[in-house]
Amino acid sequence: MPKRKYSNEDMQIFLYNSIFDNYNVENLENVIKKICINFNSDMCKDIFKEFIINIFYTIVIIKQNSSNIITPSFIKKIHEFKEKSSYLKDTAILPINLNIQQDDIENFLYLLQVHTFGTFKSAHLAYLTHDLLQL
Repeated sequence: MPKRKYSNEDMQIFLYNSIFDNYNVENLENVIKKICINFNSDMCKDIFKEFIINIFYTIVIIKQNSSNIITPSFIKKIHEFKEKSSYLKDTAILPINLNIQQDDIENFLYLLQVHTFGTFKSAHLAYLTHDLLQL
């Protein structure tokens, strides 16, 4: 039987669930080691950049669906994020539940911003995503 090919969306959802189903720093470190081996590799940084982009756009969708009021600061954050991410599009809508996971997501984004696991060139995207959560 041939092996199933997983899409980017499948892999990003798997990454999300691996991190946030049992969120704590030790689990996060284990997930990074399992997926990347070396956080400082270009491949790993690309995976996590894509992951941050997917978190951002999923949060945009959640916030747009839960609020009738889209503020100018909300629109400004989206525009700023698009510029900083080189207008890359999302590849997955993640199963985020902000009522349960917002604190964990904020902590995760903070750890990437302060380069806890190694230099993360897309830390500014983590910062902008964290900012979006505050709106």
